[in-house]
Amino acid sequence: ASPAAPAAPAVSFAPVPQPAAPQAAGSQATPVQASAPQAAAPQANAGYAAADAAYKAFAQRDYVTATIEARKAVALEPDNAGYRLLLLNTLTAQRKLGEADAVADAAVARNPRDAALLAQRGYLRQQLKRSAAAADEFTAALATGRLPVGEVRGVRLALADAAMAAKQPARALEALAPLARERSYDVAARRSFALQALGQHDEALAAFDLGASLARTPAERSTMTSGAIGELVALGRKDEAKARFTQAVSAGALSGMKTLDLAYLASQVGDTATAYAYFHQAEEEGSLRRGPALVDAAYAAKRTFHNAEAVSLLEQAVDANADGKLPLP
Repeated sequence: ASPAAPAAPAVSFAPVPQPAAPQAAGSQATPVQASAPQAAAPQANAGYAAADAAYKAFAQRDYVTATIEARKAVALEPDNAGYRLLLLNTLTAQRKLGEADAVADAAVARNPRDAALLAQRGYLRQQLKRSAAAADEFTAALATGRLPVGEVRGVRLALADAAMAAKQPARALEALAPLARERSYDVAARRSFALQALGQHDEALAAFDLGASLARTPAERSTMTSGAIGELVALGRKDEAKARFTQAVSAGALSGMKTLDLAYLASQVGDTATAYAYFHQAEEEGSLRRGPALVDAAYAAKRTFHNAEAVSLLEQAVDANADGKLPLP
């Protein structure tokens, strides 16, 4: 079986302080955080006292109280967009995403060109896995021209991520275009995967190489290096890909990858012996217990003449198929 391409960076967007969501393996882009609510200056209005109490409770992470007070503020002043945004944030903090979405819809209906509300609804819809809708919200927020300068970059990165998740790589590139001169991992990583999805392999290779040079962690470096190796294969430069893989392993540039992913990458570049070694190691680590990796590992063992091991792995695959855990052709 052909190894899958490296996964694009998955970014978690949290409108409010909350425990970080688990990142998928290979997720190396820095999370772009939407702004948490900021208390407004005191005003002589009906909802201020409730809103002030909500802001203070929010700062203490008492989101239940914050929501109660934010609801009071909205009820007293339904036309105050800031109070509706506050309520949206407090509900999101409690992971009441359905309620938050309804609040966001009502708020945007009253204030259709409020950039902060549009952006926040975009972040919320990302969490709801409504990627195309999230991209639309970010696009609308940018189109207003009313986003604070310091937030435009984050919204563009968020738009790129939403577009990629919605399988709209051209839209992701368009979102990143104004950041093209920025030499950062966040931009290079997103551009590399968008270019890869569009089949622009030469440009993708250059972007992966740039991303590797700008990586901040071993995991980021591994993601970009493995992506570059995959692009060399896609360009028909398999000998170069194999040499780059060998060099990267020796230099520790792939140290952030899981053993099973290394096995697939070695297989992709045609390094049969190394692929077998990593599949064997993955088996010892327990990574082959379920899934198609059992079959792939069996073929790797067969190609390196470890026939008894190949038979054993295929028998495990057949058993997994009988248990309904692994479909076989």
